[in-house]
Amino acid sequence: MLQKFMQSALDGTREMLSTMMFLECEETADFPQHIDISGLVSFTGQSVAGIVAISLNSTTARALVAQMLGMEPDEVDDESLKDGVGEMINIIAGQMKVLFSDTPHDFDISLPSIIQGKNHKLELFHGKEVDYKAISTDLGVIKISIWMSSK
Repeated sequence: MLQKFMQSALDGTREMLSTMMFLECEETADFPQHIDISGLVSFTGQSVAGIVAISLNSTTARALVAQMLGMEPDEVDDESLKDGVGEMINIIAGQMKVLFSDTPHDFDISLPSIIQGKNHKLELFHGKEVDYKAISTDLGVIKISIWMSSK
């Protein structure tokens, strides 16, 4: 089940990067060297609960948000940065929700949360299913994380 959820998160990320930012991307084994901002959305349903997150360094996050808003990276202020990362994870989680609607694994999603801090690390749901992948673009690398448990 974890693999299906991760694949839907990867597909949602690719779709968001392609349609909103006109960027090509590919899965990579190289994770960001350091993490400065993360966006998280929790999901819960009858059969599953978890969190999906994206994590980026500040340079990549600023460049992606600028691309999404049609701005230059140095024009993206801190509030726009947080809003943009929140919007990105919200889009990814929303696409996951659509994929699993009308299945036994249908779920609801929360509003996005943002964590900001130099070189932070997310560790949630100890002992539950966890998967991490990375997507590379010309603007940098996005780490995608899923923590989940079946009910």
